[in-house]
This record gives sequence, C-alpha cells and structure tokens, in this order.
Amino acid sequence: MEFWGASIVNAITGLTCLLIGFLMKKFKATRFIAGYNTMNQKQKETWNEEELLNASTRLSYSLGICLIIGAILCIILNRYMMVVLCSSWLIFVGLIIFNMIHVNTSKKFRSSK
Repeated sequence: MEFWGASIVNAITGLTCLLIGFLMKKFKATRFIAGYNTMNQKQKETWNEEELLNASTRLSYSLGICLIIGAILCIILNRYMMVVLCSSWLIFVGLIIFNMIHVNTSKKFRSSK
C-alpha cells in the first residue's frame, strides 16, 4: 500500500510524455530534440529532420504508454506493485537506449541531399 505514490508518479510522468509527443508532432518542434538543436546548419543538413521528428514522437508516445500501463498494472496487481514499477522503469530506460542506438546507426535518419 505504500507504493501508491510511485504509481501516481508513473501515471503523471506517462501523461507528460504523451503530451510532449503530441506537442512535438503538432508544432514540428525539432528544437526539443537533444543534440539536434545544438548543431550548426551544415550539420543539420546531414540529418533527415522529418524522420528524426517522427522517431522522437514515437519514442515519447511509447514511453508514456509504458508508464501508464505500469501505473494501471500497479492498481490491478497490488501484491506485485514493486515488481511492476521496477519493470516499467526498466522498459522505459531500455526504450531510450534502443532508440538512441537505432537513430544513430540507421541510414534512414541521414539526409540524402
């Protein structure tokens, strides 16, 4: 019963990730993509901005859904709340690492100009 606060934090963080993903997609906010926003114009031309934005948006949605599902499962599986919380955050970190590797190694994010 003492982990309800952590479940609420999971839900709020998940909703925040979903909101960030929605705002990035709606306003084409590439300036919020870490690393890309600090590049000079010549470096930015080597990246496919639209694919990079789509990947960042999908990542944000995935992170939000992961945490919200974790919060819901905490309520349903009350007995295993700590396991569910740890699992949802491990998946959260895993998604970020996978996305970083995918974006930096895949040729689809490089511009063909």
